[in-house]
Amino acid sequence: MHASSVEEQGEARTAKKAKHEEHIRVRARDGEEVTLSQDAARLMGTLKDLMDLATSEDGIYPMPTIMASTLQMVYKLNDPDYTWPSSDEPSLYQLIQLIEDALYLDAPIALKHLQRAIASRLNGKRAPELCALIGAGGDFGSAEEHALPNAEPAFVPEDVVEAPQQPASSTLPPEPLQQPSFSADAMEAALGLVDVATLAE
Repeated sequence: MHASSVEEQGEARTAKKAKHEEHIRVRARDGEEVTLSQDAARLMGTLKDLMDLATSEDGIYPMPTIMASTLQMVYKLNDPDYTWPSSDEPSLYQLIQLIEDALYLDAPIALKHLQRAIASRLNGKRAPELCALIGAGGDFGSAEEHALPNAEPAFVPEDVVEAPQQPASSTLPPEPLQQPSFSADAMEAALGLVDVATLAE
């Protein structure tokens, strides 16, 4: 009787180990399929809900809102033992974009990794350095920026019609915006571990 219970425990361990090694496949927005460990995928709330609530198509779960490369990166970052390769440091823009994706995937471990990476780049920086890093101008703008609104008359009578003036380089497209638009949640999360002295700067 005792031998059979030992065998049953061994079989249970083998079954449990096999279950932990199960994988899921996710089809990303770009059509690429990504294979993920089921246990690690369950650490991300969005994938856990997808596995629990959605039906797969031929064993593949659709994830049309996220690119395969991003899904793989957030998956790696959601491993508590993951460390950034020193040769592959992403830009601040890429880190904030990954925060958007980690928030969407509800990947708390990845979010902490990303917050630490951002904090290590921003902590201790002065205002000019911060502006350069995040691609923003100063809070108060330059003297030229303040002079522009004052150079135009505040009121022009209706009967005075001026021909619209085209700049000399009107054939050029407008300059692209410096900063992409991130959600307020992503920006707040990005600054989550930045020290107060830096934020006050």
